[in-house]
Amino acid sequence: MEISSPRNINAPTSASKTSQNQFRINVQNPLSTTSSGAASATAQFTSPVSPHSGNLGSPYKVQSKKFESMEATLNSKLRLDTPPTEEELATEIPSQKKFEQILQNVDNVVKQHTSFINADSITGGGVSTRPDKIKQKKKKKGSNLFSPMSASETSYMELYNNLREKYQVLLAENLRQQEVFKLRHDTFLKREQQSKDMERELNEKMRESMIARGVAGDHMQELVGMKEKIQEGVTYLKLETQNLLEAKEKEFQRKIEEMMRRFDRDLADERKINTSGEREWREKSKSLKKELDNSIAQVIKVDQLNHELMKENQRLKIQFAAQEDDRNYLAKHIAKTKRDNEKLKEETKRLQEELARCNNIIKEYQLARSPRPGSPSSFKQGMSPRDRDYSIYTVNPALEPDEKERRFIEANNKLKKLLEIERKNIRQVRAQNIKILEERTELEIFLRSCIEDVKEEVRRTKAESKNDTEEFHKKERQRVIELLLSKERVIKILYERMFDKQSEKNFDDDGISIQDQPASFHNSTKGETASMGTDSKE
Repeated sequence: MEISSPRNINAPTSASKTSQNQFRINVQNPLSTTSSGAASATAQFTSPVSPHSGNLGSPYKVQSKKFESMEATLNSKLRLDTPPTEEELATEIPSQKKFEQILQNVDNVVKQHTSFINADSITGGGVSTRPDKIKQKKKKKGSNLFSPMSASETSYMELYNNLREKYQVLLAENLRQQEVFKLRHDTFLKREQQSKDMERELNEKMRESMIARGVAGDHMQELVGMKEKIQEGVTYLKLETQNLLEAKEKEFQRKIEEMMRRFDRDLADERKINTSGEREWREKSKSLKKELDNSIAQVIKVDQLNHELMKENQRLKIQFAAQEDDRNYLAKHIAKTKRDNEKLKEETKRLQEELARCNNIIKEYQLARSPRPGSPSSFKQGMSPRDRDYSIYTVNPALEPDEKERRFIEANNKLKKLLEIERKNIRQVRAQNIKILEERTELEIFLRSCIEDVKEEVRRTKAESKNDTEEFHKKERQRVIELLLSKERVIKILYERMFDKQSEKNFDDDGISIQDQPASFHNSTKGETASMGTDSKE
């Protein structure tokens, strides 16, 4: 490769075909300038690839299968319908454009930096420039170790070498792109040849089929006739089915019309029946409404009566409970009285036995002393105090019957008085118990009414909210207490319950006398019963 450096870079590259169908690339180097203005040298690169020769070059020696696969890959990627021209390839290759742009930039840079450098200074001979004169002056001053080239010249040479290397790289890239274009062109030609061969085969097959069709024409005529017969049969069947469908449709339409007429007649009859019985139905509905109103009124009355009866039932239950308490108390008292009677009977029996024994002793004693009969003073003088006490009940046969009757009546009156007192106390206790129960129920009724009033107020004040009125807050409970205490009857009942304790205590004192009265009664009536027993015995 020979390189020259002319000033003009109008056409840096060109590609042309030689007589041997080989590509040649002419490159003009714009970097080197000569003082004599010699013509630029041309670098010729001959591609070893020939589209019509069988030689693919040493870098492209591959087997036919590998070449076909690569060709198919390129065809699938490129999808060329027509082979590209050299001008289109030059415009499509970005490296070519980049190469031209770099050459233009290099030329401009070189022009700027080598405006005062000639060809002799680059090659080492010729006329000395301004830097050479400066260098000579420095040599004269005694610088013996100074190099024959200045620092600026060396930097320009390095720049030149770098640019030259880049130029060679870009030139190699251009060659590679040209080879790719050649390969694409060969692939397209091969694919074109394959398509032509396929077209030729298809034409041959079509010609053979035309010949075969002429031989089998009679058979085709038979098939065509059979086809026409089949089509005629199909059209006939279509007509028959259409006629049948029309007949069925008419029959269905006639049945539907007849059914509609029958329904219309039935509907007219029903309307006549309904219009004739409309008045009766209205009267019947009015009578039923009246009966409903009467039933509602009766239900309301029954409900009110039921509430009253429930209240009465509650009162009777309270009274029944009080009576049950009284009955239990009386039963207990009767049982206790029976036990006391049993004890008194045993005591009376024991005393009678002791009295009989004492009487016997007294008789024996009287017989032993033999006093004068009819002198009670002498009898009493000879008796001990204990015998004198026993004689009050036993030895007094001269008592009159009126005296016995009087004692019996007095004892009976005492018992009646005690019984009346006990009954009175029982009635007072029962009345007090009933009063307490009634007051409690009355207070409960007042409390419930107050709670209902507060609930109603809460419902009115909180109608929009969804709070449960069953759960009272502190304010609602205070409101209930205020309403409860605002009732005069409640205050009166509470006052009576609070300030009647003294009377209850007095009543309790009377009750104590009631409880103690049976014992005093038994103690006081022991002598009466004993005397009555002796009198009855006498």
